Amino acid sequence: MQKCEKNLQQLIEDFQNQATKIAKHIFVNFACQILSALKYLHDQNQMLRDLSLRNILIDDQNQIKLCDFGLVKQVQQEYSMILTSFPKGAPFYYPPELFEQFQINQQLNKQGYIQNFHGDIWAFGICLYQLAGASLQECSQLKTKGFKNIPYLDEYLNSILSSILSLEPSQRPNILKLIDVFEDIKKQIWTSDEAERLYKQFSEKWQENQSYLAYQLISICCQIQQKNEIYWYLLGYTQHELKLFSEAIKSYQKCLEINPKYALCFKNLGNAYKAKGMLDEAIKSYLKCLEINPKDDGCFNNLGVAYYDKGMLDEAIKSYQKCLEINPKNDCCFNNLGNAYKAKGMLDDDIKSYQKCLSLNPNNKI
Repeated sequence: MQKCEKNLQQLIEDFQNQATKIAKHIFVNFACQILSALKYLHDQNQMLRDLSLRNILIDDQNQIKLCDFGLVKQVQQEYSMILTSFPKGAPFYYPPELFEQFQINQQLNKQGYIQNFHGDIWAFGICLYQLAGASLQECSQLKTKGFKNIPYLDEYLNSILSSILSLEPSQRPNILKLIDVFEDIKKQIWTSDEAERLYKQFSEKWQENQSYLAYQLISICCQIQQKNEIYWYLLGYTQHELKLFSEAIKSYQKCLEINPKYALCFKNLGNAYKAKGMLDEAIKSYLKCLEINPKDDGCFNNLGVAYYDKGMLDEAIKSYQKCLEINPKNDCCFNNLGNAYKAKGMLDDDIKSYQKCLSLNPNNKI
């Protein structure tokens, strides 16, 4: 089973903590995926009835997964069903007509509530409303004050969201109409020019240390231009920085499928393997990098560390020495070389290496 990193509620909290809004491309992409999942259930004549932010999971590739199907019910006929009791779950996401039925039935001392697919559409709209920035108060006031435009969204998206959250069930668009609408928007905005613009936003957010938002943006770039090696490399690098090492490995591998001569990508793939403790794979990746670029002193240093961690001290020493032939001022490598000499019991050599390290960088904490 594929691991999901967080739910949509947690994603919204991430954006709130960074005082930013979700990118339109990500918003539309998520809408398309949620609709696709709902359509699958509806095609099976199944009503979800409990769609909420916490039940929408997001994996490392920005793919949506629905969870918690405890309230799913099979629809027998006419796309509706009669419930004998008011449904459990988060009331916030239930459509207004269900509450109206509840109030009427209480007055008449009756049981039985008619529920249909309009309820899932309403809940979908509530999720999008919050994703776009609506507060819980604004959501709760929908039934009394109606829809309030979200300044962040353009007029067209606001009109779509307003129709989804119509108080009149018959006025809400059906799922097929919504899929057509959002897929059409996606086609319009997912262009090469937009990928370049998103890449600029990614660079800005990365520099501002808004790493998770940067991760979302570069993910969209990869989906728009799936043959762009730079985007896949940067996605891997971003995932690595977020400690998503397994995901980083996949992205680096995708980059190398496009460009098998990308030396820096092999180097960082080796780093990701090493972070996972997969030392044999790390060594192979470092050697591949050096086959392409034999002057990469940093890669020789990393290779030496991988050999050292495997207990292959002679190979580690040779790699460190090669690193220092290329860059005699690499104080980190002198430190690592000293560690390797020490592990072999070559104390005179390890002292010389440590002394050289400190002469280059007195602040190095050996």
